[in-house]
Amino acid sequence: MSEKMWDVTIKHAKTCVMGNKYYVFQGTNYRVFLNPICQL
Repeated sequence: MSEKMWDVTIKHAKTCVMGNKYYVFQGTNYRVFLNPICQL
């Protein structure tokens, strides 16, 4: 990735509002909750 793209990516990461939404994936014996950037 070019230095310019890194700068744009870092700026976006520092200023982006993630929100409070969570996503749920579930199977027979498990349930996984993820935030908007796919962190557990």
